[in-house]
Amino acid sequence: MCCRDSILNAYLNKKNPLTNITHTTIKATGIGNATGLPQGLTATWSGNMITIKGTPSETGVFNYVIQLSGTLCNAISAKGTITVEAACEVGTPSLNPSITENTSLKPLITIETTGALGIGSATGLPDGVTAAWSGNIITISGTPLNTGVFSYTIPVTGSICNNVNATGTITVTPFVCGATSITDIDNNPYKTVLIGTQCWTAENLRTRKYNDGTNIFFDNTGGVAGNGGFPKPWSSSSRGAHTIYAHDSTASTGNLAIYGYLYNWFAEKGIASKGSTDYKNICPKCWHIPSDSDWSKLLKLMDSKADTSASAPKRSATAGRKMKSTGTDYWSLQSLGTDNSSGFSALPGGYRESGASFDKIRDVALFWSSNEKDSNFAWYYVLYNDNGDVYRYANNKLMGGSVRCLRD
Repeated sequence: MCCRDSILNAYLNKKNPLTNITHTTIKATGIGNATGLPQGLTATWSGNMITIKGTPSETGVFNYVIQLSGTLCNAISAKGTITVEAACEVGTPSLNPSITENTSLKPLITIETTGALGIGSATGLPDGVTAAWSGNIITISGTPLNTGVFSYTIPVTGSICNNVNATGTITVTPFVCGATSITDIDNNPYKTVLIGTQCWTAENLRTRKYNDGTNIFFDNTGGVAGNGGFPKPWSSSSRGAHTIYAHDSTASTGNLAIYGYLYNWFAEKGIASKGSTDYKNICPKCWHIPSDSDWSKLLKLMDSKADTSASAPKRSATAGRKMKSTGTDYWSLQSLGTDNSSGFSALPGGYRESGASFDKIRDVALFWSSNEKDSNFAWYYVLYNDNGDVYRYANNKLMGGSVRCLRD
């Protein structure tokens, strides 16, 4: 009885173990070198049986030849074709972050996929966080609303993707006002401070977008004089706008880095385009622009004698001392008794007139409220360099002032 050729074909996916391929031999005493096998597969001989096994690490069509050995088998070989298709694979997450509740995931979590056509429903993600698939990348984004350690599973879909999942972990820690910083949509960090039951940002806002990603109009020129001699575009449109005091640079030592942007009332109200009634939020998620009553509550905490009646412009003669940052690094002078005991750390960013001129940086801290006085004017609160007063005035909504945010 002589040796004889044997020909077989097999199909599998890359990185999936091969179901053993066997060739029965007659009169053979072994095998020589196997050629043409994909990387990861090997051939052995025992008891008149050639066995091909392993896990392929490359794709393609592989025509293999395994020479038999023995006195009757010099020209006899086992042959076959193995077709290796791309496997369905998922990579490891770009990060397994630990973040604070109500803080947007920045940077986003990404996971590469191969051979997938999409994803199924994700499980195990914290509330407020979602997963999407595009261009072979899973992207996890959002703002977690609950705390804990979340081990998520995201099934990938496709004809070769049975039981293939992307997995990872997101740790969400509780927010502690005064100990935890927050970030805006542009990833600018802000210290926080607890005053009574109110949680405030302890720095002036520096975002260039509403928290849904919509850009806030930016004016860095003052524009060209228009009707009535007012420069455009700052004073020409009832839409949200922001600027840097005196159009200073964005360098770390500039006015922006210290005092933040100046925003008109339409920006802090969330009116992104002229006439819009779709109000957006300029503060980070779960935070808002303080209302007139929010400011009144703060002043009462600072000064039990504060006059918060509707007709009183001067709200307090002492609260400013507890609210202003200390020293003359940022204020032009230090008024008597200033101690910033509240931790509010008011900074004198000055303001921009509705006619577009700038004034009073290092002398005045002016903060918008969310409330209107009428169709043209809105309420704001102001602190001065030379006394402990806090005043409430109404001015043109086109005026530019500083913004602080209050936790919901």
